Amino acid sequence: MHGFMAFTLIAAQELGIPIVMLFIIPACSLMATMQLRSLKGKGLTPLKVVDWIPSMRDIHLRDLPIYVRTTNPNDVIFKFAIDAVDSAPKASGVVILTFDALDQDVLDALSPMFPRIHAIGPLQLLLNYLPNDRLKLIGYNLWKEETECLHWLNTKAPNSWFM
Repeated sequence: MHGFMAFTLIAAQELGIPIVMLFIIPACSLMATMQLRSLKGKGLTPLKVVDWIPSMRDIHLRDLPIYVRTTNPNDVIFKFAIDAVDSAPKASGVVILTFDALDQDVLDALSPMFPRIHAIGPLQLLLNYLPNDRLKLIGYNLWKEETECLHWLNTKAPNSWFM
């Protein structure tokens, strides 16, 4: 089930059905979402400085998911996200759309919270296993790829902010 549909976990538990939660957000977004209850408890809405999220150094407000940045502690989406991450440890497993090489530090920090956590990315590599060649033509995106930005990006120094 989708990670933000925590209500399905209750039904699965009542029926004795194992359930796996699939989060299609980056691991760092899941980690930030795991902090919502603490953010609310510490009165940090609106957020100013975030220097205590495990495995996520040098985080700015702009780096967190938009629902974390609310100025209203009673925001419906804010509460919805808290409920989802509070329920996630009860799932039989948690699947995150990321891969170890990208998010290893965050995955390591999440593993005590979710003992059965699995990274399943990058999904586009699964295209190599599609049996139908016609489907391979569209790749993992229906949009036409625009490569002009890559030329501009290559003119910038590595690890620089674009100012």
